[in-house]
Amino acid sequence: MAEGKTGGLVAIAVAVIGAVGLIVSNAVKTKLPETSSVDSGERRDPPVALPADSPDKTLQAASTAYKSEQFLEAARLYEKAAAGGNAEAMYSLGRMYFKGQGVTKDTGQARKWWEKAASAGYSEAMYQLGLRCYKGEFGKEDFQQAQEWWEKAAHAGRSDAMNGIGLLCYHGKGNPEDYVQARTWFEKAISAGDLEGKASNNLGNLYRRGFGVPKDLERAHDLYERAAADGSSVAMYNLGTMFERGEVGGQKDIETAKRWLEKSAAKGHEGAKKHLAEMAAGTGQ
Repeated sequence: MAEGKTGGLVAIAVAVIGAVGLIVSNAVKTKLPETSSVDSGERRDPPVALPADSPDKTLQAASTAYKSEQFLEAARLYEKAAAGGNAEAMYSLGRMYFKGQGVTKDTGQARKWWEKAASAGYSEAMYQLGLRCYKGEFGKEDFQQAQEWWEKAAHAGRSDAMNGIGLLCYHGKGNPEDYVQARTWFEKAISAGDLEGKASNNLGNLYRRGFGVPKDLERAHDLYERAAADGSSVAMYNLGTMFERGEVGGQKDIETAKRWLEKSAAKGHEGAKKHLAEMAAGTGQ
C-alpha cells in the first residue's frame, strides 16, 4: 500500500454497500453461493514523520476539528493543507464534499479532489474513485472507470481493489465474465492481506461451482473457513449452506449448518436470517 505524506487520520466509515450477491434459484430452487461485496470502508495510507516546520501540520489541526465535528473549520483547514500539496488533505476535503460536511454536498467537487489526491499517489482516493464509479455515485455506473481506478489502487498494494477487480470479472461487469481472471485477482487479494476474508470467500465460490477451476468442494470449504475466521458473515452463510446440502463429508449436517447460519445472522446477514426462518418453517433449501 502506498505511503501517504502525513499523520494518520481516524478512519471514517462510509456507506456500507449491500453484498454483491449471486443468490439465485435453479430448477430445484437451490441457492447458489453468495459473493462478498466490494469494501466500502476507508483504509488510510500509513503516516510519515513530518518536519517540525512542515505546512502539513495544518492537516493535524484539520483532523482535530473534524473529529470534534467542527466541519466548517475542518473544511477550511483541509483546503489550506490541500493547497500546500498535502494528498491526504485533498482526499479528506473530497470526502467532506461527498458527504456535505461543512460544505454543500457536491459529488463533482468530491471527484475533483479525489482525483487530485490520486494523482499525488494517495491510494485511498484511487480506491474510492473506483468504488463510486462502480456504484454509479458520480451519475451512472461506470465499470470501465471503476476497473481503471482499482487497477491503480491494486498497483499500490490495495487488496480491496484487487477483490473489486475480481468481482468485475466474476460478474461480467464492463467486460464478459472471465472466471480465470477473477481467480487471479482473488488470489492476488489474498496474498495482499484480504480485508475481512472477502477474496477468500469469493475464491471459494469459484472452487465450489467449478468456475475457472476444477470443482473442489474441500478447497471451497477451507477457503470459506478462512474467510469466516476473518469475520466474513457471507462465508459463514456459505458454510451453512454447504453443510445443509451435504457438501462437506458427503452427508448433510443440519445442526452444523444451523450453527454457521446463526453466526452469520448474528453479524447481521439478512440472507442467513431468512434462511434460518425458512428452515424453521420447513421450507429451507
